[in-house]
Amino acid sequence: NAARLLSSVAKSAQAKTQEEAEAEAQGELWTSDWSRKKVLVWVAGQGVDTAVIEAVRKGGADGCTLLRLDDTSLDDMGITSVGARSRLLKATAKLRDEEAARLYEIPVESWSSKMVSKWLTVTGLPPDTVVSFAKNDIDGPTLLALDDNAQHLLVGDSVGLQQKVATAIAALREHAKHFTPPPPKPRYIPEGWPSDWTPQQVADWALGFGFSD
Repeated sequence: NAARLLSSVAKSAQAKTQEEAEAEAQGELWTSDWSRKKVLVWVAGQGVDTAVIEAVRKGGADGCTLLRLDDTSLDDMGITSVGARSRLLKATAKLRDEEAARLYEIPVESWSSKMVSKWLTVTGLPPDTVVSFAKNDIDGPTLLALDDNAQHLLVGDSVGLQQKVATAIAALREHAKHFTPPPPKPRYIPEGWPSDWTPQQVADWALGFGFSD
């Protein structure tokens, strides 16, 4: 069983889905968009044993689940190894920081409702709240303009959750007020002759010059 699991994870690392390949070519493969297979590949790379990988597989963790990983969710998956828990919590904290940093490179006023969902996820808000905002098509400008009454309607009666959302939105407004676009990234030029470039290298090179298709 362990050998089959590792073999399956290794194959998943090599065989990207069409959606993942397209997202990668566009530079938009967010952690929150990771499939369950992608999560297993990532977990396998964290130096944990096959029992931990199997526990994550049985738990059905996708990218959003990974970003919300905490002691409680590890308990629910039955992962008890102190070393594995420590490695996974540290690594997922880094993923959250990277996801948030990437979001904050984009003006909040231009966020889509999907990007708001990503922000809610890395902020640590529960799935029900993320779904509520998505169902109401809350995009960046709408998020910044939400008053207390609208927040209450979206979040529900939990005072603690209301306060958490209000605090997060207030901090986001401050960020938006002082937002400075990041400097342009240097254009990517693959090594070697262009005739030897892989399709991925060609796509990355094209993105550097403003081509998205």
